[in-house]
This record gives sequence, C-alpha cells and structure tokens, in this order.
Amino acid sequence: MFLLKRRLFPTLLASILCLASILTGCQKNEAPPFSKDKKAELTIAYTNENAFLKRYGNLFNQEYPNIRLSIVSTIPLVTKKLSVENWVQQNKFDIIYLPPDLVKEMAERNDLQDLDLWIKRDSFPLEEYIPQVIEYARSIGNGKLYGLPPTFYGQAIAYNKDLFDTYHIEYPQEGMTWEDLLRLSGKFPKDDGLGNTLIGLGTNDSSSFEFMLKVGFGQGLTMMQGNPPQATVSSDSWKQIWQLTLPLLKSGQLINSSDLNTYMEAFHAGKQAMAVVTYEEYKQLAAQKKTTFQWALAPFPVNPNQSDNNDTLLIDGLYAVSAQSTEKEAAWELVKFLNSRTVAKWNYRSLYGFSTLQHELSTNQEERERLSAMYASRQSYHPIGEVPFELVDKANAAIKNILDGGQSLEEALQQLQNEAQQIPK
Repeated sequence: MFLLKRRLFPTLLASILCLASILTGCQKNEAPPFSKDKKAELTIAYTNENAFLKRYGNLFNQEYPNIRLSIVSTIPLVTKKLSVENWVQQNKFDIIYLPPDLVKEMAERNDLQDLDLWIKRDSFPLEEYIPQVIEYARSIGNGKLYGLPPTFYGQAIAYNKDLFDTYHIEYPQEGMTWEDLLRLSGKFPKDDGLGNTLIGLGTNDSSSFEFMLKVGFGQGLTMMQGNPPQATVSSDSWKQIWQLTLPLLKSGQLINSSDLNTYMEAFHAGKQAMAVVTYEEYKQLAAQKKTTFQWALAPFPVNPNQSDNNDTLLIDGLYAVSAQSTEKEAAWELVKFLNSRTVAKWNYRSLYGFSTLQHELSTNQEERERLSAMYASRQSYHPIGEVPFELVDKANAAIKNILDGGQSLEEALQQLQNEAQQIPK
C-alpha cells in the first residue's frame, strides 16, 4: 500500500484502498524496499556465530555497513533438544536458516513470512535460479515460498564410458530406477581378465542396509505402516530389494562406503563402472585434470511409481524471515543478498554445495551442462524415513550372516520383522 499525499482524496477512498491492501495480504509489505544506507539491527538465527562468520566473513560489513547483526544459535532447535514452540518462545529473530523439515513446521505455525509478495514487488529474478530447486522450496510451503536456499547438494551417477564401451553395455540413462541400475551393474565381469577386480557400482552409504533403505525409500516404501504401526520389513517389496542386492554384494560388484578419502579410489583408477556422486565426490572427480578414461554423469534413479520425482536434491537450509520481525524490509534485503551472485561467487566450490543460481554452478558452460544431471528430475518435499539404529545394526548383521551362508533370506527377514515390531515406537 502507498501513502496518499493529496488531502483532497476522500477518507472513503483511503479506506477502500486499505481494505484492498488487507485482502491481498499487502499489509505485511507496506514499507518501501530497504535502502542500503539505512540503519538497522537484525538478529539472524544460525547454527552459531563462528559458523556464520566462517561462511560469510566480512561480506555484510562491506555491503551493509549500517546494519548491526547479532546471531542466535539454532543448535537446540536443529538437534531437537527444544521443540519449535519452545525455541520460538525463547528466541527473537529476524532471519533464520533451517533445514526443510523445520521450515515446513515453522511455516505451518505461521512463524515465517510468505516471500511471494516481496518477490513480485521487487521483481526478484527467480528465473535465474534452478527451477527444480525453487519448485522443491515451494513444495515445503505447499505452494508458497517461505524460504530461499542459497545452495544445494545434488546427486548423480558418474560412469566410466570406456568400461561400458569395452563390455558393450548400454550407458545409464535418465529415467532409470534403482532396479535398472543394479541390473546394469551386474552385467560387468568380476575382473578384467588381467587380474584386476572390477566393481559395477559404488555407493556412498555407510552400510549395505542403509543402501537398501535408500533404494526402498526412493520407491516410497516405509519400515512401518498403519495405526498402530506394523513393521513391513519382510514385505514382498522390501524382499525384492534384498534379492537384487545380495548377489551383487556377494560378487563384489556392489560396494558401499561413506569414507570420502577412499570411496572414489576404484573409480578414479578406472576399475569401477559407476559411482553415486554428491557435491563432495564430484569436486574430487572434477579436480582431476587428466583421467585415463572418459566419464560422464547420468541422473539419479527415479521412483518407478512416480518417474518424474526422485531424491536427487539435498538442501542444507533455507533463509526465511520471521513473521514477527519488526524489521521485515531489512531482513528481506539480507535474504536477497544471501542468495545473490556476490555471495555465490564468495562460496564457489565451498563446503556448502552448488549455488542455486544457474550461471554460478560453474564458470564453464560445458561443466554447467554436465552438472544438469545433478538436478535433472522434479522433486517435492517429503519427510525423510527414519529407522532405529538398533534395526540398522541387526539388518547389517543379518546381511553378513546370509552372505556367509549361516541363514536364509526368508529366515533373516522374518527375524528382522519380529525384532522391528518389538522396538519402541
């Protein structure tokens, strides 16, 4: 809403304009855009002050010398030591950086400001950002944009083109499922005929069962279902994943390792056909100036029941504005800055993932095209499946027992089913 300076305008017209403003929700955005010369004091809720300063240094002082910042820690909130309700009662903030699940919860509590009106008013260039990331951010707020993610971690399948060509195996393609990929990895021989072991697929999971969970959750499966919850560990769908995975684990054509220092060794050496790569693994691969083989990226496997939606995107956090802030315009100005090219260039190839700005993914056009595999498919927010540590440990022990010949798959799954049902919900 704007101010009426001409006194001859009747009070009725002013009332009508005010009412129209309220009906469109503009009452929350009455102030003009924030001027960089204006003074303000803002509180940013972030992990802690040292982490914030390490990430952004003195960028704010250079860009906004008249804004004073203070940091309040979100650690009790992120670690679930405090509920959202209790944390909000104890802490006042203007801007907050949170993972998707907490942004969703705070938005549903009306703790956060809908950003769409400001975006429209300021002609904020959403078209310059990766559409899939923005769509994902909107899905957190059921269509509304409550936060902007400056970075994201994509996932893709890196593959050795030379190995595929040598054994006349088709390359992994967009739209493949985990089942397709596992069957593809099983087509490679166990060795190259020269005494060198060959690996079909390597994943960055901590254990074999955690890889199975990734496959299952990617298909929309759960470990518990119904009310009261019943374990589904031994269901036909989960059993099929075990049946696909166990032979590959036994033959060595599938490996799982979360050790960043050693995970990509076999792939770098040309002895592994495919590897799941995230931001960190890609940085390692791209840093190699010369490789003895040609490689490429294929999009992450899709959900067979929803082929245009997968679990490619991983978002560390989104910046949001408090609905209770008394400095909303200044807060929005800083949220825009945190998602700007200036900050993206500062963070380039940092610890925080790829920039959500399309032209800041890389300084090289060819690499930007290659990286499109990291976010090829649509993705909507959904809660991450959680499985008790006790069940993960028991399942990994069962996998070892099966591979050693000490137990059949049916016996192991039935035992896990019974144990899962007894774990406190």
